[in-house]
Amino acid sequence: MCRYIRSTTRAFTPASPTSMPARNSPAGANDGSGPRACDRCTRSKRGCDKAWPRCGRCQRLNSPCLYEPRSNSPSTTAPSDSPHLIATPSSSESRTADTWTSPEHQDHDPDLLSAKLKFDWRQTVSLFFQTVHPWFSILRQDSFEEAVLRLQYAGVRVDSGHVEASSSPQGDAYELLIICMHLLTTTAQARGDGDIILDPLYQNAKQRFASVSYLSDPALEWIQAGLLMSLFEFGNGKTKLAYRSLSETATLALLAGISPGQYHKDLRSEFDEDSESRRALWWGIFILDQFSHLDPALRGLPSLFNSPDEDALLPTASVIVDSDRLQSFVINLPVSAPVSIALGGFQRAAQAAAVLYQAHEWERKVRQGDAGQGVSDFEELDGRIRALLDSMLNQCHRWEIFCDALAMCISSLFVLYTPYLPRQSRPVPQAKDATPSCDEAKAIAAVGFAVKFVGDLAVNFNSQISQTALRLANLAPPAPFACFLAVEHMHLVQGDMPDSCGRRSEIFETLRTFGKRWKVAADLLDLALERGKSAAVSVQ
Repeated sequence: MCRYIRSTTRAFTPASPTSMPARNSPAGANDGSGPRACDRCTRSKRGCDKAWPRCGRCQRLNSPCLYEPRSNSPSTTAPSDSPHLIATPSSSESRTADTWTSPEHQDHDPDLLSAKLKFDWRQTVSLFFQTVHPWFSILRQDSFEEAVLRLQYAGVRVDSGHVEASSSPQGDAYELLIICMHLLTTTAQARGDGDIILDPLYQNAKQRFASVSYLSDPALEWIQAGLLMSLFEFGNGKTKLAYRSLSETATLALLAGISPGQYHKDLRSEFDEDSESRRALWWGIFILDQFSHLDPALRGLPSLFNSPDEDALLPTASVIVDSDRLQSFVINLPVSAPVSIALGGFQRAAQAAAVLYQAHEWERKVRQGDAGQGVSDFEELDGRIRALLDSMLNQCHRWEIFCDALAMCISSLFVLYTPYLPRQSRPVPQAKDATPSCDEAKAIAAVGFAVKFVGDLAVNFNSQISQTALRLANLAPPAPFACFLAVEHMHLVQGDMPDSCGRRSEIFETLRTFGKRWKVAADLLDLALERGKSAAVSVQ
Protein backbone atom coordinates (compact mmCIF):
# COMPACT_ATOMS: atom_id res chain seq x y z
CA MET A 1 0.00 0.00 0.00
CA CYS A 2 2.82 2.38 0.85
CA ARG A 3 4.12 2.39 -2.70
CA TYR A 4 1.06 4.34 -3.78
CA ILE A 5 1.54 7.21 -1.42
CA ARG A 6 3.61 10.32 -1.79
CA SER A 7 1.70 12.62 0.46
CA THR A 8 1.89 15.63 2.69
CA THR A 9 -0.72 17.31 4.83
CA ARG A 10 -0.93 20.97 5.59
CA ALA A 11 -3.31 23.06 7.63
CA PHE A 12 -6.28 24.33 5.65
CA THR A 13 -6.75 28.00 6.48
CA PRO A 14 -9.61 29.54 4.51
CA ALA A 15 -9.49 33.03 3.18
CA SER A 16 -11.09 35.43 5.57
CA PRO A 17 -13.99 37.57 4.40
CA THR A 18 -11.74 40.49 5.17
CA SER A 19 -8.32 38.95 4.94
CA MET A 20 -7.14 36.92 2.03
CA PRO A 21 -3.39 36.67 2.55
CA ALA A 22 -1.65 39.80 1.38
CA ARG A 23 1.67 39.21 -0.34
CA ASN A 24 3.01 42.45 1.08
CA SER A 25 3.05 45.69 -0.80
CA PRO A 26 3.63 45.80 -4.54
CA ALA A 27 6.67 47.93 -3.87
CA GLY A 28 8.36 44.89 -2.44
CA ALA A 29 7.48 42.92 -5.52
CA ASN A 30 8.73 45.34 -8.14
CA ASP A 31 12.36 44.33 -7.63
CA GLY A 32 11.50 40.61 -7.68
CA SER A 33 11.99 40.02 -3.96
CA GLY A 34 10.02 40.19 -0.75
CA PRO A 35 10.93 42.68 1.99
CA ARG A 36 11.90 39.93 4.44
CA ALA A 37 12.00 36.16 4.82
CA CYS A 38 8.59 34.61 4.21
CA ASP A 39 6.48 33.46 7.14
CA ARG A 40 7.06 29.72 6.57
CA CYS A 41 10.87 30.06 6.43
CA THR A 42 10.81 32.37 9.45
CA ARG A 43 8.81 29.94 11.58
CA SER A 44 10.95 26.95 10.56
CA LYS A 45 14.19 28.96 10.93
CA ARG A 46 15.32 28.14 7.39
CA GLY A 47 17.09 30.28 4.83
CA CYS A 48 14.79 32.19 2.47
CA ASP A 49 15.78 33.60 -0.93
CA LYS A 50 12.86 36.11 -0.68
CA ALA A 51 11.83 35.44 -4.29
CA TRP A 52 8.52 37.03 -5.33
CA PRO A 53 5.76 35.91 -5.27
CA ARG A 54 6.95 32.56 -3.82
CA CYS A 55 10.37 31.84 -2.40
CA GLY A 56 12.37 28.90 -3.72
CA ARG A 57 11.73 26.72 -0.67
CA CYS A 58 7.95 27.19 -0.80
CA GLN A 59 8.01 26.41 -4.52
CA ARG A 60 9.86 23.15 -3.84
CA LEU A 61 7.43 22.25 -1.05
CA ASN A 62 4.44 23.36 -3.16
CA SER A 63 3.11 25.42 -0.27
CA PRO A 64 1.67 28.93 0.07
CA CYS A 65 4.32 31.62 0.52
CA LEU A 66 3.24 34.50 2.72
CA TYR A 67 5.20 37.74 3.07
CA GLU A 68 3.27 39.11 6.03
CA PRO A 69 4.32 41.28 8.97
CA ARG A 70 5.72 39.19 11.80
CA SER A 71 2.92 40.23 14.13
CA ASN A 72 0.37 38.96 11.65
CA SER A 73 1.72 35.46 11.08
CA PRO A 74 -1.21 33.21 10.24
CA SER A 75 -2.42 30.68 12.73
CA THR A 76 -2.23 27.02 11.79
CA THR A 77 -5.55 26.33 13.46
CA ALA A 78 -7.95 24.87 10.93
CA PRO A 79 -11.59 25.91 10.92
CA SER A 80 -14.51 23.76 11.90
CA ASP A 81 -15.80 21.57 9.09
CA SER A 82 -19.31 22.88 9.71
CA PRO A 83 -19.06 26.63 9.12
CA HIS A 84 -21.92 29.03 9.55
CA LEU A 85 -24.07 29.92 6.57
CA ILE A 86 -22.55 33.37 6.83
CA ALA A 87 -18.81 33.20 7.33
CA THR A 88 -17.65 34.35 10.74
CA PRO A 89 -13.97 35.33 10.98
CA SER A 90 -12.00 33.10 13.32
CA SER A 91 -9.32 34.34 15.68
CA SER A 92 -6.66 33.56 13.08
CA GLU A 93 -8.58 35.56 10.49
CA SER A 94 -8.90 38.56 12.76
CA ARG A 95 -5.13 38.58 13.25
CA THR A 96 -4.57 38.95 9.52
CA ALA A 97 -7.40 41.41 8.90
CA ASP A 98 -5.06 44.35 9.45
CA THR A 99 -3.25 43.55 6.20
CA TRP A 100 -6.36 44.55 4.24
CA THR A 101 -7.14 47.65 6.26
CA SER A 102 -3.63 49.04 6.60
CA PRO A 103 -2.99 52.37 4.81
CA GLU A 104 -0.25 50.71 2.75
CA HIS A 105 -2.64 48.10 1.34
CA GLN A 106 -5.51 50.53 0.85
CA ASP A 107 -3.28 52.64 -1.39
CA HIS A 108 -3.13 49.74 -3.83
CA ASP A 109 -6.50 48.08 -3.23
CA PRO A 110 -9.46 50.43 -3.33
CA ASP A 111 -11.60 47.29 -3.78
CA LEU A 112 -13.10 48.24 -7.10
CA LEU A 113 -13.95 44.57 -7.58
CA SER A 114 -16.53 44.52 -4.77
CA ALA A 115 -18.03 47.73 -6.11
CA LYS A 116 -18.19 46.28 -9.61
CA LEU A 117 -19.70 42.95 -8.54
CA LYS A 118 -22.01 44.55 -5.95
CA PHE A 119 -21.10 42.07 -3.22
CA ASP A 120 -18.16 41.46 -0.89
CA TRP A 121 -15.98 39.18 -2.99
CA ARG A 122 -13.66 38.40 -0.07
CA GLN A 123 -16.50 37.00 2.02
CA THR A 124 -17.72 35.01 -0.97
CA VAL A 125 -14.31 33.46 -1.60
CA SER A 126 -13.88 32.67 2.09
CA LEU A 127 -17.26 30.96 2.32
CA PHE A 128 -16.66 28.99 -0.87
CA PHE A 129 -13.37 27.53 0.33
CA GLN A 130 -14.94 26.63 3.69
CA THR A 131 -18.11 25.00 2.37
CA VAL A 132 -17.97 23.87 -1.27
CA HIS A 133 -14.25 23.35 -1.76
CA PRO A 134 -13.91 20.45 0.73
CA TRP A 135 -16.10 18.19 -1.44
CA PHE A 136 -15.55 19.81 -4.87
CA SER A 137 -11.87 20.75 -4.86
CA ILE A 138 -11.41 21.88 -8.46
CA LEU A 139 -9.44 25.01 -7.47
CA ARG A 140 -6.15 25.44 -5.64
CA GLN A 141 -6.82 27.94 -2.91
CA ASP A 142 -3.29 29.33 -2.73
CA SER A 143 -3.05 29.72 -6.51
CA PHE A 144 -6.46 31.36 -6.70
CA GLU A 145 -5.67 33.87 -3.96
CA GLU A 146 -2.30 34.68 -5.49
CA ALA A 147 -3.82 35.23 -8.93
CA VAL A 148 -6.57 37.50 -7.60
CA LEU A 149 -4.04 39.56 -5.68
CA ARG A 150 -1.84 39.88 -8.77
CA LEU A 151 -4.83 41.08 -10.78
CA GLN A 152 -5.76 43.54 -8.04
CA TYR A 153 -2.29 45.05 -8.15
CA ALA A 154 -1.93 44.93 -11.93
CA GLY A 155 -5.43 46.20 -12.66
CA VAL A 156 -5.37 49.33 -10.54
CA ARG A 157 -3.67 52.54 -11.69
CA VAL A 158 -3.23 55.47 -9.36
CA ASP A 159 -2.72 58.67 -11.34
CA SER A 160 -3.22 62.12 -9.85
CA GLY A 161 -5.72 60.78 -7.36
CA HIS A 162 -7.74 58.97 -10.03
CA VAL A 163 -8.15 55.20 -9.67
CA GLU A 164 -9.01 53.17 -12.71
CA ALA A 165 -9.46 49.41 -13.11
CA SER A 166 -8.17 47.83 -16.28
CA SER A 167 -9.84 44.80 -17.83
CA SER A 168 -8.18 41.69 -19.21
CA PRO A 169 -9.36 38.24 -20.34
CA GLN A 170 -7.75 36.67 -17.28
CA GLY A 171 -9.32 39.25 -14.99
CA ASP A 172 -12.73 38.62 -16.58
CA ALA A 173 -12.31 34.88 -15.98
CA TYR A 174 -11.57 35.39 -12.29
CA GLU A 175 -14.52 37.75 -11.97
CA LEU A 176 -16.74 35.02 -13.42
CA LEU A 177 -15.27 32.48 -11.00
CA ILE A 178 -16.10 34.74 -8.06
CA ILE A 179 -19.64 35.28 -9.36
CA CYS A 180 -20.10 31.50 -9.59
CA MET A 181 -18.76 31.14 -6.05
CA HIS A 182 -21.33 33.67 -4.87
CA LEU A 183 -24.14 31.78 -6.59
CA LEU A 184 -23.02 28.47 -5.06
CA THR A 185 -22.66 29.80 -1.52
CA THR A 186 -26.13 31.37 -1.48
CA THR A 187 -28.50 28.82 0.05
CA ALA A 188 -31.90 27.96 -1.37
CA GLN A 189 -33.43 29.25 1.86
CA ALA A 190 -31.78 32.64 1.37
CA ARG A 191 -32.60 32.69 -2.34
CA GLY A 192 -36.33 32.15 -1.81
CA ASP A 193 -38.83 30.66 -4.24
CA GLY A 194 -37.72 32.59 -7.30
CA ASP A 195 -36.54 30.79 -10.43
CA ILE A 196 -32.76 30.95 -10.80
CA ILE A 197 -33.23 31.60 -14.52
CA LEU A 198 -34.54 35.06 -13.57
CA ASP A 199 -31.67 35.82 -11.18
CA PRO A 200 -29.77 38.83 -12.65
CA LEU A 201 -26.45 37.57 -11.28
CA TYR A 202 -27.00 34.15 -12.86
CA GLN A 203 -27.93 35.79 -16.17
CA ASN A 204 -24.76 37.86 -15.93
CA ALA A 205 -22.70 34.70 -15.41
CA LYS A 206 -24.31 32.93 -18.37
CA GLN A 207 -23.65 35.89 -20.65
CA ARG A 208 -20.02 36.05 -19.58
CA PHE A 209 -19.51 32.33 -20.12
CA ALA A 210 -21.18 32.46 -23.54
CA SER A 211 -18.47 34.85 -24.69
CA VAL A 212 -15.82 32.09 -24.42
CA SER A 213 -17.82 29.17 -25.77
CA TYR A 214 -16.10 29.38 -29.13
CA LEU A 215 -12.51 29.89 -28.01
CA SER A 216 -10.09 27.40 -29.55
CA ASP A 217 -7.66 27.63 -26.62
CA PRO A 218 -9.68 28.49 -23.49
CA ALA A 219 -7.92 29.25 -20.23
CA LEU A 220 -8.48 26.83 -17.36
CA GLU A 221 -10.24 29.53 -15.35
CA TRP A 222 -13.04 29.77 -17.92
CA ILE A 223 -13.55 26.00 -17.82
CA GLN A 224 -13.54 26.03 -14.02
CA ALA A 225 -16.21 28.74 -14.08
CA GLY A 226 -18.34 26.71 -16.48
CA LEU A 227 -18.10 23.73 -14.15
CA LEU A 228 -19.12 25.74 -11.09
CA MET A 229 -22.04 27.22 -13.01
CA SER A 230 -23.20 23.71 -13.98
CA LEU A 231 -22.98 22.64 -10.34
CA PHE A 232 -25.13 25.62 -9.34
CA GLU A 233 -27.76 24.67 -11.92
CA PHE A 234 -27.77 21.05 -10.78
CA GLY A 235 -28.10 21.97 -7.12
CA ASN A 236 -31.05 24.20 -7.87
CA GLY A 237 -33.06 21.58 -9.72
CA LYS A 238 -32.19 22.54 -13.31
CA THR A 239 -30.63 19.16 -14.13
CA LYS A 240 -31.24 19.33 -17.89
CA LEU A 241 -29.80 22.82 -18.06
CA ALA A 242 -26.86 21.66 -15.94
CA TYR A 243 -26.19 18.80 -18.37
CA ARG A 244 -26.23 21.23 -21.30
CA SER A 245 -23.84 23.64 -19.57
CA LEU A 246 -21.64 20.75 -18.54
CA SER A 247 -21.55 19.53 -22.15
CA GLU A 248 -20.22 22.92 -23.26
CA THR A 249 -17.68 22.88 -20.43
CA ALA A 250 -16.56 19.36 -21.33
CA THR A 251 -16.06 20.43 -24.95
CA LEU A 252 -13.83 23.30 -23.83
CA ALA A 253 -11.94 20.87 -21.58
CA LEU A 254 -11.29 18.52 -24.49
CA LEU A 255 -10.01 21.44 -26.58
CA ALA A 256 -7.67 22.34 -23.72
CA GLY A 257 -6.37 18.77 -23.46
CA ILE A 258 -7.72 18.18 -19.94
CA SER A 259 -7.06 14.65 -18.62
CA PRO A 260 -6.54 12.89 -15.27
CA GLY A 261 -3.01 11.79 -16.11
CA GLN A 262 -1.44 8.36 -15.61
CA TYR A 263 -0.05 7.09 -12.31
CA HIS A 264 2.96 5.14 -13.57
CA LYS A 265 3.91 7.87 -16.06
CA ASP A 266 3.21 11.11 -14.23
CA LEU A 267 4.25 10.09 -10.73
CA ARG A 268 7.88 9.86 -11.84
CA SER A 269 7.84 13.31 -13.43
CA GLU A 270 8.53 16.54 -11.54
CA PHE A 271 5.51 18.00 -9.78
CA ASP A 272 3.51 20.25 -12.05
CA GLU A 273 0.89 22.54 -10.54
CA ASP A 274 -0.79 22.97 -13.91
CA SER A 275 -1.18 19.20 -14.30
CA GLU A 276 -2.72 19.00 -10.84
CA SER A 277 -5.24 21.70 -11.76
CA ARG A 278 -6.09 19.95 -15.02
CA ARG A 279 -6.54 16.64 -13.20
CA ALA A 280 -8.90 18.21 -10.66
CA LEU A 281 -10.88 19.85 -13.46
CA TRP A 282 -11.24 16.57 -15.38
CA TRP A 283 -12.51 14.80 -12.27
CA GLY A 284 -14.86 17.67 -11.46
CA ILE A 285 -16.55 17.30 -14.85
CA PHE A 286 -16.68 13.51 -14.52
CA ILE A 287 -18.18 13.67 -11.01
CA LEU A 288 -20.81 16.26 -11.94
CA ASP A 289 -21.70 14.19 -15.01
CA GLN A 290 -22.51 11.29 -12.69
CA PHE A 291 -24.49 13.63 -10.43
CA SER A 292 -26.60 14.68 -13.40
CA HIS A 293 -27.36 11.14 -14.50
CA LEU A 294 -29.01 10.45 -11.14
CA ASP A 295 -32.01 12.29 -12.60
CA PRO A 296 -34.14 9.64 -14.36
CA ALA A 297 -34.84 12.17 -17.12
CA LEU A 298 -31.13 12.10 -18.06
CA ARG A 299 -30.49 8.36 -17.72
CA GLY A 300 -30.71 7.83 -21.47
CA LEU A 301 -28.25 10.60 -22.35
CA PRO A 302 -24.60 9.67 -22.98
CA SER A 303 -21.85 10.26 -20.46
CA LEU A 304 -19.61 13.18 -21.39
CA PHE A 305 -16.37 11.40 -20.45
CA ASN A 306 -15.53 7.72 -20.52
CA SER A 307 -14.61 6.02 -17.27
CA PRO A 308 -10.92 6.46 -16.38
CA ASP A 309 -8.72 3.39 -16.68
CA GLU A 310 -7.21 1.78 -13.60
CA ASP A 311 -3.89 3.60 -14.00
CA ALA A 312 -5.51 7.05 -14.14
CA LEU A 313 -4.61 9.33 -11.24
CA LEU A 314 -7.21 10.30 -8.69
CA PRO A 315 -7.34 14.00 -7.76
CA THR A 316 -4.03 14.88 -6.16
CA ALA A 317 -5.27 17.51 -3.71
CA SER A 318 -8.31 17.31 -1.49
CA VAL A 319 -9.49 18.17 2.00
CA ILE A 320 -9.58 15.61 4.79
CA VAL A 321 -11.11 15.70 8.26
CA ASP A 322 -8.68 15.13 11.12
CA SER A 323 -10.14 15.31 14.63
CA ASP A 324 -13.03 17.46 13.40
CA ARG A 325 -10.64 19.84 11.63
CA LEU A 326 -10.26 20.42 7.92
CA GLN A 327 -6.80 19.91 6.50
CA SER A 328 -5.50 20.19 2.98
CA PHE A 329 -4.42 16.71 1.88
CA VAL A 330 -2.09 15.81 -1.00
CA ILE A 331 -1.65 12.22 -2.16
CA ASN A 332 -0.86 10.44 -5.43
CA LEU A 333 -3.01 7.37 -6.08
CA PRO A 334 -4.36 5.56 -9.13
CA VAL A 335 -8.02 4.69 -9.55
CA SER A 336 -7.15 1.05 -8.81
CA ALA A 337 -5.79 1.86 -5.33
CA PRO A 338 -7.43 0.02 -2.41
CA VAL A 339 -10.47 1.89 -1.10
CA SER A 340 -9.24 1.25 2.45
CA ILE A 341 -6.68 4.08 2.12
CA ALA A 342 -7.90 7.22 3.90
CA LEU A 343 -8.66 10.00 1.41
CA GLY A 344 -10.15 13.47 1.24
CA GLY A 345 -13.68 14.35 0.24
CA PHE A 346 -12.99 15.13 -3.42
CA GLN A 347 -10.92 11.97 -3.85
CA ARG A 348 -13.71 9.87 -2.31
CA ALA A 349 -16.17 11.53 -4.67
CA ALA A 350 -13.95 10.52 -7.60
CA GLN A 351 -13.93 6.89 -6.44
CA ALA A 352 -17.70 6.92 -5.98
CA ALA A 353 -18.28 8.56 -9.37
CA ALA A 354 -16.24 5.79 -11.02
CA VAL A 355 -18.48 3.05 -9.58
CA LEU A 356 -21.63 5.04 -10.37
CA TYR A 357 -20.46 5.34 -13.98
CA GLN A 358 -20.07 1.55 -14.16
CA ALA A 359 -23.55 1.12 -12.67
CA HIS A 360 -25.04 3.47 -15.26
CA GLU A 361 -23.24 1.58 -18.04
CA TRP A 362 -24.64 -1.71 -16.76
CA GLU A 363 -28.16 -0.29 -16.65
CA ARG A 364 -27.73 0.92 -20.24
CA LYS A 365 -26.76 -2.60 -21.30
CA VAL A 366 -29.85 -3.97 -19.54
CA ARG A 367 -32.06 -1.56 -21.48
CA GLN A 368 -30.39 -2.63 -24.72
CA GLY A 369 -30.59 -6.35 -23.89
CA ASP A 370 -26.79 -6.80 -23.64
CA ALA A 371 -26.44 -7.28 -19.90
CA GLY A 372 -25.33 -10.91 -19.80
CA GLN A 373 -26.63 -13.49 -17.36
CA GLY A 374 -27.78 -11.48 -14.36
CA VAL A 375 -26.72 -9.98 -11.06
CA SER A 376 -23.83 -12.42 -10.66
CA ASP A 377 -22.05 -10.59 -13.49
CA PHE A 378 -21.44 -7.49 -11.36
CA GLU A 379 -20.60 -9.10 -8.02
CA GLU A 380 -17.14 -7.52 -8.07
CA LEU A 381 -18.61 -4.04 -8.59
CA ASP A 382 -21.11 -4.66 -5.80
CA GLY A 383 -18.26 -5.64 -3.50
CA ARG A 384 -16.26 -2.50 -4.31
CA ILE A 385 -19.29 -0.29 -3.64
CA ARG A 386 -19.87 -1.83 -0.21
CA ALA A 387 -16.16 -1.70 0.65
CA LEU A 388 -16.10 1.99 -0.27
CA LEU A 389 -19.12 2.64 1.95
CA ASP A 390 -17.44 0.88 4.87
CA SER A 391 -14.17 2.76 4.37
CA MET A 392 -15.85 6.15 4.42
CA LEU A 393 -17.88 5.38 7.53
CA ASN A 394 -14.82 3.99 9.31
CA GLN A 395 -12.68 6.96 8.30
CA CYS A 396 -14.94 9.68 9.68
CA HIS A 397 -17.91 9.60 12.04
CA ARG A 398 -19.17 12.85 10.53
CA TRP A 399 -20.85 11.22 7.56
CA GLU A 400 -21.89 14.53 6.00
CA ILE A 401 -18.22 15.07 5.11
CA PHE A 402 -18.62 12.36 2.47
CA CYS A 403 -22.34 12.81 1.81
CA ASP A 404 -21.89 13.20 -1.95
CA ALA A 405 -19.69 10.10 -2.23
CA LEU A 406 -21.98 8.08 0.04
CA ALA A 407 -24.98 9.17 -2.02
CA MET A 408 -23.33 8.10 -5.28
CA CYS A 409 -22.41 4.69 -3.84
CA ILE A 410 -25.92 4.07 -2.51
CA SER A 411 -27.43 5.30 -5.79
CA SER A 412 -25.15 2.84 -7.61
CA LEU A 413 -26.84 -0.05 -5.80
CA PHE A 414 -30.29 1.25 -6.75
CA VAL A 415 -29.20 1.70 -10.38
CA LEU A 416 -27.66 -1.78 -10.57
CA TYR A 417 -30.43 -3.79 -8.95
CA THR A 418 -33.66 -1.97 -9.81
CA PRO A 419 -33.93 -3.66 -13.27
CA TYR A 420 -34.01 -7.05 -11.53
CA LEU A 421 -36.77 -6.25 -9.04
CA PRO A 422 -40.11 -8.06 -9.50
CA ARG A 423 -41.84 -4.78 -10.37
CA GLN A 424 -40.49 -1.40 -11.42
CA SER A 425 -43.35 0.64 -10.00
CA ARG A 426 -44.94 0.81 -6.58
CA PRO A 427 -46.61 -2.62 -6.38
CA VAL A 428 -50.01 -3.70 -5.25
CA PRO A 429 -49.97 -6.55 -2.70
CA GLN A 430 -48.76 -9.75 -4.37
CA ALA A 431 -49.98 -13.29 -3.85
CA LYS A 432 -48.48 -15.06 -0.86
CA ASP A 433 -47.28 -17.99 -2.94
CA ALA A 434 -45.37 -15.76 -5.38
CA THR A 435 -41.75 -16.91 -5.24
CA PRO A 436 -39.13 -14.52 -6.61
CA SER A 437 -36.36 -15.82 -8.83
CA CYS A 438 -32.75 -15.97 -7.61
CA ASP A 439 -31.89 -12.64 -9.29
CA GLU A 440 -35.03 -11.04 -7.91
CA ALA A 441 -34.23 -12.24 -4.40
CA LYS A 442 -30.69 -10.85 -4.61
CA ALA A 443 -32.01 -7.57 -6.01
CA ILE A 444 -34.55 -7.24 -3.20
CA ALA A 445 -31.83 -7.89 -0.61
CA ALA A 446 -29.43 -5.36 -2.16
CA VAL A 447 -32.06 -2.64 -2.54
CA GLY A 448 -33.25 -3.37 0.98
CA PHE A 449 -29.70 -2.87 2.24
CA ALA A 450 -29.53 0.48 0.44
CA VAL A 451 -32.88 1.62 1.86
CA LYS A 452 -31.87 0.69 5.41
CA PHE A 453 -28.50 2.40 4.93
CA VAL A 454 -30.19 5.65 3.93
CA GLY A 455 -32.66 5.31 6.79
CA ASP A 456 -29.85 4.92 9.32
CA LEU A 457 -27.98 7.89 7.90
CA ALA A 458 -31.15 9.99 8.01
CA VAL A 459 -31.64 9.21 11.71
CA ASN A 460 -28.00 10.08 12.39
CA PHE A 461 -28.16 13.25 10.33
CA ASN A 462 -31.38 14.52 11.92
CA SER A 463 -30.07 13.87 15.44
CA GLN A 464 -26.93 15.88 14.66
CA ILE A 465 -29.08 18.72 13.40
CA SER A 466 -30.99 18.87 16.69
CA GLN A 467 -28.04 18.24 19.01
CA THR A 468 -25.25 20.27 17.44
CA ALA A 469 -27.04 22.69 15.10
CA LEU A 470 -25.17 21.26 12.13
CA ARG A 471 -24.59 23.94 9.52
CA LEU A 472 -26.09 23.49 6.08
CA ALA A 473 -23.58 25.27 3.90
CA ASN A 474 -21.19 22.34 3.43
CA LEU A 475 -23.82 19.81 2.30
CA ALA A 476 -23.51 18.44 -1.24
CA PRO A 477 -26.47 18.30 -3.67
CA PRO A 478 -26.49 14.62 -4.81
CA ALA A 479 -27.46 13.28 -1.36
CA PRO A 480 -31.19 14.06 -1.83
CA PHE A 481 -31.32 11.70 -4.82
CA ALA A 482 -30.29 8.78 -2.59
CA CYS A 483 -33.02 9.79 -0.13
CA PHE A 484 -35.58 9.96 -2.93
CA LEU A 485 -34.61 6.51 -4.24
CA ALA A 486 -34.87 5.09 -0.73
CA VAL A 487 -38.41 6.45 -0.34
CA GLU A 488 -39.35 5.03 -3.74
CA HIS A 489 -38.22 1.54 -2.70
CA MET A 490 -39.29 1.63 0.95
CA HIS A 491 -42.12 -0.84 0.28
CA LEU A 492 -39.57 -3.60 -0.32
CA VAL A 493 -38.34 -3.60 3.29
CA GLN A 494 -41.40 -2.56 5.26
CA GLY A 495 -41.69 -6.04 6.74
CA ASP A 496 -37.99 -6.30 7.64
CA MET A 497 -37.25 -2.77 8.85
CA PRO A 498 -38.22 -1.96 12.44
CA ASP A 499 -40.41 1.13 12.54
CA SER A 500 -40.40 1.57 8.77
CA CYS A 501 -42.89 4.44 9.04
CA GLY A 502 -40.56 6.23 11.44
CA ARG A 503 -37.59 5.76 9.10
CA ARG A 504 -39.65 7.07 6.21
CA SER A 505 -40.44 10.18 8.23
CA GLU A 506 -36.75 10.61 9.06
CA ILE A 507 -35.83 10.48 5.37
CA PHE A 508 -38.50 13.07 4.56
CA GLU A 509 -37.12 15.28 7.32
CA THR A 510 -33.62 14.94 5.84
CA LEU A 511 -34.97 16.03 2.46
CA ARG A 512 -36.59 19.06 4.08
CA THR A 513 -33.30 20.00 5.70
CA PHE A 514 -31.35 19.60 2.46
CA GLY A 515 -34.04 21.67 0.77
CA LYS A 516 -32.88 24.66 2.81
CA ARG A 517 -29.47 24.35 1.13
CA TRP A 518 -30.29 23.04 -2.36
CA LYS A 519 -33.57 23.54 -4.21
CA VAL A 520 -33.22 20.17 -5.93
CA ALA A 521 -33.91 18.54 -2.54
CA ALA A 522 -37.16 20.49 -2.13
CA ASP A 523 -38.21 19.46 -5.64
CA LEU A 524 -37.50 15.79 -4.89
CA LEU A 525 -39.44 16.04 -1.62
CA ASP A 526 -42.47 17.43 -3.46
CA LEU A 527 -42.21 14.65 -6.06
CA ALA A 528 -41.95 11.94 -3.39
CA LEU A 529 -44.98 13.29 -1.54
CA GLU A 530 -46.97 13.52 -4.77
CA ARG A 531 -46.12 9.95 -5.76
CA GLY A 532 -46.94 8.75 -2.26
CA LYS A 533 -50.42 10.24 -2.48
CA SER A 534 -50.97 8.75 -5.95
CA ALA A 535 -49.89 5.30 -4.76
CA ALA A 536 -52.21 5.49 -1.76
CA VAL A 537 -55.13 6.37 -4.02
CA SER A 538 -54.34 3.52 -6.45
CA VAL A 539 -54.19 0.94 -3.65
CA GLN A 540 -57.57 2.09 -2.33
